[in-house]
Amino acid sequence: MSDKSNDTSTPYPASLCSFPLPNRDPRMVAAESIPKQPQAQYSTKEQLVILKVAANRLGLYDASDFLDRFLGH
Repeated sequence: MSDKSNDTSTPYPASLCSFPLPNRDPRMVAAESIPKQPQAQYSTKEQLVILKVAANRLGLYDASDFLDRFLGH
């Protein structure tokens, strides 16, 4: 039996993550724990504003800043 404590391979599909994340990255765990919601009937811009809030809550500040620039804020 191999020791997986040092495993840095990602358990996520390659299409979702093209770079290695620690096996149980705390931000990914937090994102996965968000209850699934029904499809939103919001505009793309409105959805991106919500995504920006989530990025901030997860400590993904570079992604949040990118969304700010993309949204023209």
